[in-house]
Amino acid sequence: MHVLERHTLKMAARTHVGLVRLNNEDFVFSDATQGIAVLADGMGGLFAGEDASAVAVEAVRRQLLDENFAVTSTAQIEQLVRHAHEVLLEYAETQNYVGKMGTTLVVWVALGGCSYFAHVGDSRLYHHDGDELHLVSKDHTVAQRLLDMGALTPRQAQMSPKRHVLTQGLGLPGVIHPQTGSLNLNGRFLLCSDGLSDLVPTARIAELMAAADIEAAATELVRLALDEGGQDNISLILIEA
Repeated sequence: MHVLERHTLKMAARTHVGLVRLNNEDFVFSDATQGIAVLADGMGGLFAGEDASAVAVEAVRRQLLDENFAVTSTAQIEQLVRHAHEVLLEYAETQNYVGKMGTTLVVWVALGGCSYFAHVGDSRLYHHDGDELHLVSKDHTVAQRLLDMGALTPRQAQMSPKRHVLTQGLGLPGVIHPQTGSLNLNGRFLLCSDGLSDLVPTARIAELMAAADIEAAATELVRLALDEGGQDNISLILIEA
């Protein structure tokens, strides 16, 4: 990966199996020096979900650390996600898991004075600009689609059993349409799985993202999700730019 201009970044990554699941289907990778953060929440049960998230993150990691590759546009980070999708589809075929395994994915890359992002699924990307918390990503779920159509209110969408039914995911059959974009490299960013965002109120996420110590904030975010029951795996990468 070519770094045009280095910025001093801090990153705090956490992943926890939670209090209910027997295994951790989440996978995270972060490298503050290279300005890379990747998070995935696998699906498919047992080792299928674990494998899906690990394979997708590894495909992204290898591409981003290739000295002949650099993300300098949203088109390139979209290409990166589509590549990971193809890698996972090929892996599923070798394991006889076609249509039975998949993963969400959030990719964040800092280059120059920009941060580029892409996501598929219902793992999330938040940005705290120093004043307010902004949800950057939009969930690829049936509940979100119904909300966009006006068939559900925001409150109904938040409580809907369809809030975890994905409309697209890496490794699942069909064409993916990643959400991509770029933001100024300032403030703080949070990549997280739904095991965190489902259980920790937005106000508490905002409060902790503004805390002085991101390592302590990351640990506290996991603790809060566990205190609320920890029904799912809990993963996050907190970034200070």
